[in-house]
Amino acid sequence: MILVRQGAVRIMRQGDPKIVLPRSAIHVPSGASSQISAGAGADLAQVAFRKSVLDPETLGGAADGLFSMMGAGQDPAAAEPPIRVVRLPPAAFDEACSLLKRIETEGGQRRPGREIMQRLVLVELLMVVYRCFRAGEEAGNAGPARFRIEEAADYIRERYAEELSLPELASHFGFNPSYFSRLFARQTGMHVFEYLNRIRIRKSCLLLKRTSMSILEIAFSVGYNSLSHFNRYFRRIMEMSPREYRGRGKK
Repeated sequence: MILVRQGAVRIMRQGDPKIVLPRSAIHVPSGASSQISAGAGADLAQVAFRKSVLDPETLGGAADGLFSMMGAGQDPAAAEPPIRVVRLPPAAFDEACSLLKRIETEGGQRRPGREIMQRLVLVELLMVVYRCFRAGEEAGNAGPARFRIEEAADYIRERYAEELSLPELASHFGFNPSYFSRLFARQTGMHVFEYLNRIRIRKSCLLLKRTSMSILEIAFSVGYNSLSHFNRYFRRIMEMSPREYRGRGKK
C-alpha cells in the first residue's frame, strides 16, 4: 500500500500511463507488473504486507469487500491482479497518514507485542481506505439492479453450504445467467463462485479454530463435496493449508 502525501505518481502498466494525485492510496498486489515513478517533490509512504496477516474471522462481514479491493476477487483468467487507486477525502487522508506513522513507530521500537500492534493498526488503515473505496463504488452503482444483487449476496451468505448453481441463482432473482454473472461481479468485485468460495472458506476458518472436527468433516459442512477442492480453495484464499491454519491458532 502506497500513500501519496504530496506531489504526483505515475503508474505505467502495459504501456498505459496513469497519473495519481496527492491524497491517494495505491494498493499494488503481489504479482502486479508495473512501473511506479514519483514526480518532483513527491512525498510517499508505504507499507508492505501479505494478505495472510488479515484474519477473515476478525474482519467479519467486511472481509469479502476488503479482499476484493486488494485484488483477491479478480477473474482467474485475468493476466494480472488489478492495481487499485483510491482518492481519500481530507479527513480520511489525515487518519491514514496518522495510522501509517504508528506502524512505522511500532516497527522502530522493541516493545513487547509490536508485531501484533502493527497488524492491528494495519487492519485499521486498510479499513479506512476500504470505506473510501466502497463510497466511490456506491456513488456510481445506484439503481434497482444493485439492490437485487445485494439480496443475492445475502442469499448466498445464508445458503453457502447448499449446492448452488449459476442458472438457479439467476432465475431466483429474475436475471439471465450471463447478465447476472456480469452484474454480480461489477457490484461485488468478484464472480459469483469466487464470492461463494470466500464465504465457505471464512466459515471453515471458524470451525478450524473453534471445533475439533476433522478437516474432511469441515469441508463437507461448508458445502464442498471434495477434500481436494476444499484444500485448493483454502490455500488460494488463505495462502496456507487448513492444517497450517489450525496449527497457527494453537500456538
